[in-house]
Amino acid sequence: MMAVGGVQRLEARDHRLAHAALRGLSQTASGAEVLSKFEVPRTWRPDPEVGLRVPGVTGALWDAVTSGALEIVEDGPHAWFVLAANREAEARRLLSRLPAEQASEIYRVATDWAAASTSRKTSASASVASTSGTRRVKRA
Repeated sequence: MMAVGGVQRLEARDHRLAHAALRGLSQTASGAEVLSKFEVPRTWRPDPEVGLRVPGVTGALWDAVTSGALEIVEDGPHAWFVLAANREAEARRLLSRLPAEQASEIYRVATDWAAASTSRKTSASASVASTSGTRRVKRA
């Protein structure tokens, strides 16, 4: 969803928008099918950090770091999960293989996420590229 919506980075310490995007998929039958297809739990619990927590999101983010889909970028006191440059095309191919209704639903939720995010593709690349103190962190 990050690639489709233009969300290039996600604050590593604040996953509220990621949880909200996943919950947003449950609002339609097509979105619910997507959640089932990718085995996203649909039992959420109240959580003071993210509002309603979708179980498994934090683990999935770290799995994505391990697989190379996301990288960690630190800039002073801030840290982000950043979509790896080579993964955007792969994500778009995956989206194109889904039934049209499901792909449309993912696109809707992803663009809502991007609109709510201060980490859109253009601002993310500009701010990360222009910051001299930025460093990429590799996780093993």
